[in-house]
Amino acid sequence: MAIGELVGAVVGVMLLVYVAYVLVGSVILTAETVNSAQSDMGHLQEQRMRTIINLSVDRVENTTVYLNVTNTGGEPISDFAHMDVMTSAGGDVPTYHHYFEGVVSSQFWHYEGIVPDYVHPGQLDPGEVLTLSVTETPRPMWAQVITPNGVYSTVLV
Repeated sequence: MAIGELVGAVVGVMLLVYVAYVLVGSVILTAETVNSAQSDMGHLQEQRMRTIINLSVDRVENTTVYLNVTNTGGEPISDFAHMDVMTSAGGDVPTYHHYFEGVVSSQFWHYEGIVPDYVHPGQLDPGEVLTLSVTETPRPMWAQVITPNGVYSTVLV
């Protein structure tokens, strides 16, 4: 009988060590995940603080509005697929226009060009001006451009 108790004690100790190993491992993994998430959020907040845009009306032709987005901050803007334009023709619900390359439609905004575009072609670097067009019927009264990191600027049309 003494051997049965000894085997039971050894198995019990091994189970306790295994459970402790799993618990400590999960605590360490959770701490690393939280630390990584906090670091990423800090990095995103720093990017957002360095992003500044100014919005102005270039010209209006019928129901198409051409807007100039000037990057006056220190952070380049390159993710146009996640950049939105919001317009409104009055007291109604605003219309969101998403970027879709090559399509001219009232649901999308159209990339017209960046001037000057010498440093990183196709990317809105600090000091450069992006011209975009939005078509909406009726003609919008105001427009707002929202960058991928949430910075926005509004202009009356």
